[in-house]
Amino acid sequence: ERRKKGFFLLLMFVIFSYWGYHLFQVKPSAISGKIISADRLLYLSLHELHLKDYKESERLCEMVIAREPANADAHYQLAASQFLLDDPQAAKKTWAKAKSLAPASENADRLRKLVVKQKNLPSEDIPALK
Repeated sequence: ERRKKGFFLLLMFVIFSYWGYHLFQVKPSAISGKIISADRLLYLSLHELHLKDYKESERLCEMVIAREPANADAHYQLAASQFLLDDPQAAKKTWAKAKSLAPASENADRLRKLVVKQKNLPSEDIPALK
């Protein structure tokens, strides 16, 4: 009887530990956003861009910028999210801020290509992302 109870408690511990870890990794909340590194949040933001969940990507980028205001990659990703959310004015402003932080960024080119792909645009000549 005692072994069954111990096994059951161990099984419950493993299940709840995995569940908690999964929640922290998949959808960062305000608390987990402070625990998870900025690089991980940027990775999750890029993942959300690829999944076309632009609002979530924007939220994650804003969390990174609140923590690290000089993070150019976060500004570039935020601009891409804003453009994909049909807010070209905000995207242009954010892109200019990112460009002032890191003018020669490889990430900028990759994000421009992603925006072109997501929006099915004919070329990479996007006025808001220059």
